[in-house]
Amino acid sequence: MKRARVIAAVLCFLGASCGETSGFIRDSVSLNQRQYRMNVVSEQFIRTVSGDASNGALFCMIPLETDMYKRAMDALYAHAMLGPNQVVLNLREDHEVVSYLGFFCKFFLTVSGDVVQFTPAPVFQPGRG
Repeated sequence: MKRARVIAAVLCFLGASCGETSGFIRDSVSLNQRQYRMNVVSEQFIRTVSGDASNGALFCMIPLETDMYKRAMDALYAHAMLGPNQVVLNLREDHEVVSYLGFFCKFFLTVSGDVVQFTPAPVFQPGRG
């Protein structure tokens, strides 16, 4: 009976996991700081979009897949479905790591941003009334 408890305790210990979560603003551009040459009549926030990717790693060092950031960005832009004069601004990254006693780690990445639509001013063309 005591041996069964020890085995159960060892299995619970081995099945336990630890984790860490963090995030930061990747690129933050205020709409008042834009550096483009376009006369804009208005700027409108449309929605927030995000893309996810994950990756496992043996011994938390040997990745099982590659291009996690690219996969997350591809998912973000597929989700954004940008229309004319729309851009993604204020990119943010959130990271999470779940470790299973150092034998295996699972990494999660979420990239999110704000879709903003710009309305350009009409272009004056000489000779057209």
